[in-house]
Amino acid sequence: MQLNIMSYRGLDGLPFGATPDLFTTTLGLPRLQRKNRSGETVQHFNGFMICFESRTNQFRECTFVYETPVHLNGVAVNWSTAGLLGLCMQDSNPMQCGGVVVLMSLGIAISGIADDDLSERSLSAFRSGEWDIFNERLEQFDHKSFIDAH
Repeated sequence: MQLNIMSYRGLDGLPFGATPDLFTTTLGLPRLQRKNRSGETVQHFNGFMICFESRTNQFRECTFVYETPVHLNGVAVNWSTAGLLGLCMQDSNPMQCGGVVVLMSLGIAISGIADDDLSERSLSAFRSGEWDIFNERLEQFDHKSFIDAH
């Protein structure tokens, strides 16, 4: 199954704000469903997870693990360091926080690229406002220097 992330809109026609039941109806039963330490429901499928906000039980984020086939706005994600840095170049202001690169213009966050750690590499798509609480801690990600070093 190859899904398409639509920046700030959702996943394959499933909009941010959708309920877990809609995902189960559309994608089938998850292989695992549990509550995380924040009390959010997380549905685990092969290669990706869907997270639902604890208070409203609405879809707020999806995360794809390294090398899971996925599209971003209709274009296949290239999981190589160069491919993910290419996404950074599409953003006019790539930021980072705690090793996570946040691309606000694309509505995604990439783990495992700032420190070049394949074991931590993942791509998350989020709803609007999701990273606002981290605004004061976000720092510029100097992807050009990172590219030059690699």
